Amino acid sequence: MTAVMSRRGTRITLWIIAAAVAVGAGYAVYTVRQQVAQERERALEIARRTHDAGLLVEQLRAAQQAYVAQGQGPDFWMARVTETAGALASALGALEHDVTSDAARAATRGAAGVLGDFQRLDRRARGFVQGSQPLMASDVIFTESVGATTVLIESMARLNAEEQNASQARVRALDLDTAYILGGAAAVILAITLLLVPVPRRTTPQDTREALRALMAADTSPAGAATLKSEPPRAPATVAVRDITPPDPPPAAPAPPRSAPPEADAIELGLAAELCTDLARVLDPSDLPELLARTARLLDASGVIVWVADRAGAALFPAVAHGYSPALLARMHPIPRDADNAAAAAWREGAERTVAAQGQSPGALVTPILTSEGCVGVLAAETLHSAERRETTRAVAAIIAAQLATLVTTLPAEQTHS
Repeated sequence: MTAVMSRRGTRITLWIIAAAVAVGAGYAVYTVRQQVAQERERALEIARRTHDAGLLVEQLRAAQQAYVAQGQGPDFWMARVTETAGALASALGALEHDVTSDAARAATRGAAGVLGDFQRLDRRARGFVQGSQPLMASDVIFTESVGATTVLIESMARLNAEEQNASQARVRALDLDTAYILGGAAAVILAITLLLVPVPRRTTPQDTREALRALMAADTSPAGAATLKSEPPRAPATVAVRDITPPDPPPAAPAPPRSAPPEADAIELGLAAELCTDLARVLDPSDLPELLARTARLLDASGVIVWVADRAGAALFPAVAHGYSPALLARMHPIPRDADNAAAAAWREGAERTVAAQGQSPGALVTPILTSEGCVGVLAAETLHSAERRETTRAVAAIIAAQLATLVTTLPAEQTHS
């Protein structure tokens, strides 16, 4: 295995596989986060429509009660009730078609049934009004019809609650998929990294007798043979004890200096998975600075800034940062779209840009934040130890930027000029 891992072609192939896994995981996470954003948008749309349906119920109740109001013509309000009831029936039909929860669909059908009961009560109330029986009409309107509209409002609230619970369950499942994707990618990349770690060979001292046999077998020249044969046998000699003391061994040659192991081009993707999961749960903007601090540690960066574009597409503005003093942030100017720097280029082209470290100057890694509307900003990191050159650093930056895409929106014009 060590011999195989030492081959340059094999090592390059493994690095390509690791990079492909990282990029594939980034794309998969980006796709899942897009699904999360769409699910949240759909849940908000259902909440808005159920709220509008509740307002229609209130209008229905008020218009019917105007039948018996003094000084009001009942014909106008009867037409208003008919129109509002039709709009409410259409809204309930559309909601039944669009909701995904069985409980929410059942609540919608129940509300439609209650609306039918209200329409039957409304016909009775109209008959009393047209027959000049205001007291009987008032009894129907302020007792039975009010109860029906109350049930309708409760059905709207139950419908929305059931659908929101189902939506949150789907979002949690997608978050779990994100963790599985990142965990699987981390396991593969870790295994490849362990395979690429060089393992030193254990050297064993050569057998002296084998070396002597090899030397004698190699000396096959006539001169060599004559030399070995003409040497007379030596008689044993008596020597002093000090004479048989083995000589001091020659000083060992200094060991060659060990080269420092190459800097590992890997990131703890388990930490990246935790960071992306926490970004998906952000509810309070005050949580972002701490998450950016974790991002900086993960990318080996001294500072990180999230630049957000305005809706006009004219400039980038610093939205949140880590690693920079408030005074320095206050002096930062917006970056025009046509600026000649890495941040503007990454924003314009929607592609990653790097700035190589030179001497004491740190490097930089700029990753676009992409949504269905295009590039809405960039994640800029001031990297240390040439981290911008590492494949895994760039891949993890792309994953984090994809997660930030669910949080970042373009800035309105009134905010960009404040």
